[in-house]
Amino acid sequence: MKIPLEVNPDGLIYTTIIIKAPKYHVKHGLKDFYIDTGSPTTYISERHAQELNVPFKCLTRKEDVMRIGGTNFFAHDMKRVHFGLKNDKEEIVYFVLDTQVVKGSKIKSKEREIALSLPSIIGNDFLINNKLKLYHNPLKKESYLLSVEE
Repeated sequence: MKIPLEVNPDGLIYTTIIIKAPKYHVKHGLKDFYIDTGSPTTYISERHAQELNVPFKCLTRKEDVMRIGGTNFFAHDMKRVHFGLKNDKEEIVYFVLDTQVVKGSKIKSKEREIALSLPSIIGNDFLINNKLKLYHNPLKKESYLLSVEE
């Protein structure tokens, strides 16, 4: 199975994903996720979580703190999130993963802007758990995910 990806003008790899999380009443949402092999974990950004109406009060906050741009971010566990990606045959293929949602702790306007500007990320956990490898040719701006079995 081959899943084509997009490459933006800056060379960053991303894809549009259908998000569903029945346990949290998230029925459907199309969101762009960047592929980041430097990230061990897949994250849904605070902005995307708000747009998807993710109920933060139902999520378990982890004690670990990430600090970005002067803002503390807390990860919240979100179980059994369905990620739908379009393969090269135009079929939607779903992958299920326990993931995290990040949320900034400050409410000052500058920090809120930073928090809401961060992207959602597909990390190595997604690739490993779903047995996918990343192919990327920056010269041709060509990227895709490929099932390890192929």
